[in-house]
Amino acid sequence: MPGAIYYVSFKIKNTGAKVRFKTDAVSAKQKYKGQEYTAAEPISEWKTITQRITVPHSFNRLRLELNILGSGTVWLDDVAIKQVKK
Repeated sequence: MPGAIYYVSFKIKNTGAKVRFKTDAVSAKQKYKGQEYTAAEPISEWKTITQRITVPHSFNRLRLELNILGSGTVWLDDVAIKQVKK
C-alpha cells in the first residue's frame, strides 16, 4: 500500500551458502531499493532479522527476494510482514 510502513522479519540459519534477502517496493515500471541482508558465513543458531521499508507513494507492491549464492543449505522460519503505519 503506497505510503505504508512495513516490517519484514524472519529467522535464518545456514551451512555456509552465501545468502541475500532483499525487501523492495515495486510498481509496473519502477523499483525502490529497500533493505538488504547478506550473510556469507555459516549461521549455526537461529538469527532473527528485521527489515523496515516505507513504500513510496508511486509504488503499490512489496517484493521479497531470497538469493542463495553458492552451495550449502539455508533455512528460513517465522517469516512475517507487518504493516505498522499507513
